[in-house]
Amino acid sequence: MAINVDKFDLQILEALLADGRMSHEKIASGLELSRPTVHNRVKELQRNGIIKNYTTVIDWEKLGYGIDAFILLRLETTDFNETIRKILAMSTSDFVIEKVYRVTGENCIMLRIKAHNTSEIRVFHDALLQKEGVIETNTMFILQEEGQLPSF
Repeated sequence: MAINVDKFDLQILEALLADGRMSHEKIASGLELSRPTVHNRVKELQRNGIIKNYTTVIDWEKLGYGIDAFILLRLETTDFNETIRKILAMSTSDFVIEKVYRVTGENCIMLRIKAHNTSEIRVFHDALLQKEGVIETNTMFILQEEGQLPSF
C-alpha cells in the first residue's frame, strides 16, 4: 500500500539519500522549513516504514577486496529461503557475500560477492557446485559501477 507523501517529504528523502548523516538543521535550511518540522517529518517517514534504516557505504577495495562479482545460480529446490540461508553461511574472511537476490528467469539466485582475488572466487565457486540443488553457475566480474540518486 502506497503512503502519501508531499514534495517536502520527497526533498527530505533526496537529501538523506545524498548524505544519510545530514543534520535536520541543514536539511531544514535547504528547504526553508524549520528544524522541528523536518525532525517530525523524518520521524513520520520512519514510522510509516518509508525510511527503513540508515547504512554505511563501504569502500571494499580499501579493505583489500578488489574483486567484485555477480554469480548467477540455476537451482533445483523447493525451499529457496533455506538455500539462501545455506549460501549466506558460506561467507568467510576470504570473500564476502554482500547480497543475495532471488530473481526471475532461468537463473533464480543472484549473488554479489567481494573477494581479494580470483582464486578465492574459484574456491567459492567449487563449493557452490557441491551444494545440493545447484545445477549451474555464471560468474560476471564487475568492471565499473555508476549510480545516480533519484531526483524526486
